[in-house]
Amino acid sequence: ALPISLQIANWDGSEFDPEGTAANVGSWRIMQGAESPTRNEKIVIGVETGNRITGMIWDGSSWSALPMNNLATVSQTFWWSFDVQYESQSGDAMLVWSNGSTGSAGISYATWDGSSWSAVQTITTPLSGEVKQRQIASDPNSDDIILVAKNGSSQDYALVWDGSAWGTSQILDSGG
Repeated sequence: ALPISLQIANWDGSEFDPEGTAANVGSWRIMQGAESPTRNEKIVIGVETGNRITGMIWDGSSWSALPMNNLATVSQTFWWSFDVQYESQSGDAMLVWSNGSTGSAGISYATWDGSSWSAVQTITTPLSGEVKQRQIASDPNSDDIILVAKNGSSQDYALVWDGSAWGTSQILDSGG
């Protein structure tokens, strides 16, 4: 069970609203969030002190826990082993996280179109090893998203989401 709720305060452009309670997703050690370019919506994901990756979504009026929580259990609470980003054109959200695997399918992902989540799937990566760090970024002129990851052996690679599937990959550093 995740007994602790995060506290939130919305910023209206000039001041913060009174503090409120977010979804019950645990006490995060680190977190990452993104805001939809097309809807009044935010998704925040983090790793809580029990090593579980969890997330929550703001629908314009309230926060709720992601339906697929707990996403995964990771070996450390201080690695950025997750990220969230929105596609620039469609506004669909991409959520990626380390699923704890040390093989070449160590990254899971799900997409959100504003009304439903896709099934959780895995990405086949060009290198094996639990993902310790990752960053995703949206192309401002398309629905492409680039993922750059570092595994436990300090090897780096990148993959491209084309708006419908993960495809092109590039090893950036295989030596560690």
